[in-house]
Amino acid sequence: MDILKDFDFSLLDSPEFKEDSVREEIIVPILKELGYSASGQYKITRSKTLTHPYVYFGTQSRKISIIPDYHLVVSDSISWILDAKGPSEVIDTGKNVEQAYSYAVHRDIKAQYYALSNGRKFVVFDMYDNEPVLSVDIKNLKEDWIKLENLLSPLHLEKPYLKSFQPDLGLSLLRQGFDSRTVFHFMAVLVAFIVKSNENLYVMNITAVLEDGDYLATFDFEPQHLISLLKSAPDNIRDAIYSSLTNAPFIFYNKESNFTVNIEAILTDDVLENNDEKYLPLKVLSIS
Repeated sequence: MDILKDFDFSLLDSPEFKEDSVREEIIVPILKELGYSASGQYKITRSKTLTHPYVYFGTQSRKISIIPDYHLVVSDSISWILDAKGPSEVIDTGKNVEQAYSYAVHRDIKAQYYALSNGRKFVVFDMYDNEPVLSVDIKNLKEDWIKLENLLSPLHLEKPYLKSFQPDLGLSLLRQGFDSRTVFHFMAVLVAFIVKSNENLYVMNITAVLEDGDYLATFDFEPQHLISLLKSAPDNIRDAIYSSLTNAPFIFYNKESNFTVNIEAILTDDVLENNDEKYLPLKVLSIS
């Protein structure tokens, strides 16, 4: 998924492309894709004026000299702020960062994160860290989207324990530009966790180790594929899988399993969601 695929990045070098253009052409699509909107539970608010426009450090006060463009509200409180700058502005050090921090730390705001974007980069700071916790080259946003989403999406801000979850392989493939209906071949897949979802659907989860990190892959398969899997299994594993999936709670799990199969699966566009995450299962075509 490349939300800025139609944007002409050469515009950033034009003197006519200023801060307001950065907001409308780049930042707004990013915020919408993260899950924020003008109304609802995960809300974008604009230009919040402070009743007392000073921040105090000990006995010293400093006047707040900016009002950031965006306040991102999750669970009725401001979780982070975002300030847009022109493409020529420095946003990872210096006065722009200092001003954003002074606003974020204000007693009426108390945001966990503060971010800046000049259209070229998207830089995020944590209130308790001097260095950026994330700096994304917006030209590479498609490749780095998961990092941004895992840090600033409403779901991950509401449930910070999800940050330790492995990213979903199906969503990652979709965001990297693979079309639905693309067929993938997975070799030596470790069979350690299978759930019977209903009479016609089984679900298997594996950790897929790729060059850029570990992903959680979800495979949906039908009863005929289970038969193929069982035919390939050693006797003891076959009996354990069959027994587990024919008796409640219909879950096979063996962390010591060393049984592997080869899987041919197809990428779909059926993104699923539960209380904790979104994921995109791959539909199994064959198991051997």
